[in-house]
Amino acid sequence: MGCDIHGYVQAKKWMGPYWYDALNISSVVGRNYEMFRMLFGVRGGDDNSLAVDRGLPEDAGEFIENEANCIDWHSHSWLGYSELKEVYDELSWEWKALVDIMKILDSMVDCTPKNKESVGGHTCRVIVWFDN
Repeated sequence: MGCDIHGYVQAKKWMGPYWYDALNISSVVGRNYEMFRMLFGVRGGDDNSLAVDRGLPEDAGEFIENEANCIDWHSHSWLGYSELKEVYDELSWEWKALVDIMKILDSMVDCTPKNKESVGGHTCRVIVWFDN
């Protein structure tokens, strides 16, 4: 039985406290067990995996909470744009494309130090979960 990834890229709204759902990631990334393992510890993760079972961010929003709420889905997690930039050279072409999209979104957000600090240094993030 295969394992698929589901999720959304979210970006921080201009100077506001809210995130908006910018992109359903299924339009960019697909089944890639090496990326699942490296990034989220799914399908053979280890201590080097970046974001193992972080859960949904508290401020993910009602839409994401509803989308991710299924008994068969597991390993909910998220990664910030800055974290993905650090491992860019190790990513598959499709994950690089996703990070490039996040770069564009990041450039559209007010990146003053005060605003970045208010969102934990992230202006863009990808929230994911998996099925079997």
